[in-house]
Amino acid sequence: MKRYLFLALIVLLLGVAALGAAGHFGKGPLAPLLHKGATEPPPPPKPPPHRIVYLGEIITPIVKNHAIETQIAMDIDVDIFAEGFDKMNGLMPLIDHRVRMELYDFLPNHSDTHSAADRQAVRDRVQWIIESTVGPGIVRDVTIRTFYAR
Repeated sequence: MKRYLFLALIVLLLGVAALGAAGHFGKGPLAPLLHKGATEPPPPPKPPPHRIVYLGEIITPIVKNHAIETQIAMDIDVDIFAEGFDKMNGLMPLIDHRVRMELYDFLPNHSDTHSAADRQAVRDRVQWIIESTVGPGIVRDVTIRTFYAR
């Protein structure tokens, strides 16, 4: 009896394996379930609507009484629309120069690193500098990641 049960089990396993193999190669009753046909590749992803450009760490000395009193350092990210990325990327040396030169004059009056108002004033000033350089409708936002005295 055990021999017949064992033979029946082997025949059943071989039958299931044969159905699986036939379905894998596109034949038999399991073929429609296993093969969906050639599907179109998905369309390429859309470019992101905006990109973040790291302007860099900007260190500005605060000069008082003909000596450097302290240094203000900040990391600046610029969020720009994707259409204006090439224009912004081409003007990065000019933007970096203009931001540094403007902050030499602007930061002595807004050098309190613990003040939210001074941080907002510096952010607004940097955004104005960048927008006046690259033109309107390219800059989405400016983020000052860190703002500290050294």
